[in-house]
Amino acid sequence: MSSDLTRKLDLLPWFALPCIFVAVVLENIIGTDFTTILGTIGATSIITWFVRRNSEVDSPRNVATRKYLNIGLVLLGLGTLVVSIAAAENILSSSGLAGIPLEIVGTGIFVSGDVGMILVFALIHPKPKS
Repeated sequence: MSSDLTRKLDLLPWFALPCIFVAVVLENIIGTDFTTILGTIGATSIITWFVRRNSEVDSPRNVATRKYLNIGLVLLGLGTLVVSIAAAENILSSSGLAGIPLEIVGTGIFVSGDVGMILVFALIHPKPKS
């Protein structure tokens, strides 16, 4: 990975951690929909930072799984986008329940990206020698 991209990735936790902090601490003040938006963006940023930093090693195992990890990251980002749109729709709606079905779909996409990456990490983990 290029040095410039590595430096940008190093800044990602400095963006993600305040998002998560604000979402958790100010939940009662800013509301659950803003908390959902900030929380999913922060979680996605932290997971992206972790996965990209740990897939920099050019071992054959990491090169083979990088494609699958990138698919998981795309699903994670897509799920975050859908959940954020649904939460914004709830904020703008008078009833506050307009985006619930869309939020469920976005959460499903988000979780499928997480599960996919966990399976990739579990399958590439070296087996202990007996």
